[in-house]
Amino acid sequence: MGSWGGPCTTEDYHGNDAKVQRPPVGIGTLRPEANIGTSALLAPDTELLWLRDGPLAKVDRTHASHVQLRTAGYRWGAFETHKQCSERVLATVHARAAENPDGTVVFVTHGGPSKECFKRLAGHPVPHGSGGMTALSAFRCSSGDAPWEVILANDAKHADWDV
Repeated sequence: MGSWGGPCTTEDYHGNDAKVQRPPVGIGTLRPEANIGTSALLAPDTELLWLRDGPLAKVDRTHASHVQLRTAGYRWGAFETHKQCSERVLATVHARAAENPDGTVVFVTHGGPSKECFKRLAGHPVPHGSGGMTALSAFRCSSGDAPWEVILANDAKHADWDV
């Protein structure tokens, strides 16, 4: 179990998944949002219906996941490893790029898998000190095993924009 009461996170591990013991997080140290529940943080589906004809109209509703997790055997106490997650994300990126050779494909994932995928596609890690919670990377797909061309590398400048 992680130090926050849920599954272990990358901060709970050191090196090759050797567990680092951390003190439990006290209730008084949590942000207030952690105690109000998801219903107060998430919009109800009735408020999201406008998305159906707007931004979500471009989403392929027949999409099927490239990697089926239901048969992977993951469960509480038997989590996906960092390596398994990276392999799954990379396999999905390659499969979707091959299915859309002249198109644009957008992938959204968490920071760790995103950085690992960047390294595998570009042939080098993200620039030191780059990124943030909403960092973006853009590539031009290469054929075969050649590294992909990096157009935008782990950039988070958009987070500073005034909207």
